Amino acid sequence: MLFILAILDYSGETATRIVEKIKNGDKQLKDKFIRDYIPFILKVVSNSFTSKKADLKSSDEYSIGLMAFDEAIEKFDYSKSRSFLKF
Repeated sequence: MLFILAILDYSGETATRIVEKIKNGDKQLKDKFIRDYIPFILKVVSNSFTSKKADLKSSDEYSIGLMAFDEAIEKFDYSKSRSFLKF
């Protein structure tokens, strides 16, 4: 449910369009975007690793997931991929 609410906060803009704005220099939007997509990051991390940790947010996997999401924002190229979340 949190993931859906995060998307609605952007007035119907797609994640791809938001990443374009971030790449054009909107650093505050980048921080908000990463914070709002934490549920998405946690879901991906929990699906990718088999460890059963009680608190995933304090795990190394979560830290790696945050760094990977940040790197994906920096490396995303709209001319090669039309969907950020599938990138």
